[in-house]
Order: sequence, then structure tokens, then C-alpha cells
Amino acid sequence: MEATTEQPLRGRVFIVTGATHGIGAHLTQRLAALGATLGLVARDKARGEAQAQALRTNAACVGDVHVFLADLAVNADVHRCAKEVSERYKDGIHVLVREAETQRLLAPFRLVGVANCSLGTHTR
Repeated sequence: MEATTEQPLRGRVFIVTGATHGIGAHLTQRLAALGATLGLVARDKARGEAQAQALRTNAACVGDVHVFLADLAVNADVHRCAKEVSERYKDGIHVLVREAETQRLLAPFRLVGVANCSLGTHTR
């Protein structure tokens, strides 16, 4: 798939942690509208599937959306999730957005480029 002017992220794989709420959920909506293929990392299966379904039913969403279950505070989950991601996206991923902040997540993933985004959490 080639990117178009309307879908500049078509063919690009984004893995987004914290994808079921807040900034992560809003970001996935925007990425989907731009044609990205999305891997949503979620702790809660129901919330992850609900977010994926919402993205799939959005008329602007053209990319694939898949949910990976993992509690990123649990090392075994991180490694299992990384294995599942690498099996699904054999050519690697383009961007890893770490909305659920953890350094442990980065090491097991093979990134296609160097794009790695960490979104800060704003608290009042």
C-alpha cells in the first residue's frame, strides 16, 4: 500500500500503548484517519476491543487495527506482547508511541526506523 495525500500514513505501522483512554485513544483516532495500521496495546481486553471496533467503524479508518493485551508493568507481558507484535508485523514497525510510559517496552521491538515517541502525562 502506498501513501496518498489524504492518507499519508497508509502502509505505516504504529504501535500505541495506553491506546484505550486519554491521549492514546485520541491519537489512535487521528492515526486511523490518516491511514495508519494500528496495534493497540491494552491491559483490558474489553476496552481494547471497544476502541478497535470504534476505529474500524469510523469511515475514515482504512488501515488494519489489532489489539495486543499486555500489562506493561509485568515483564513477561512485555516480552509476550513484543513477540506477538513481531509475528504479526514481520517487516517491523515504524513508530512506537509509549503513552503508557515504560522503558521496558522499547527493547523487545524491532523498529523499521528511529521514530519512537514518548508522550508526557500532564497532571494538574
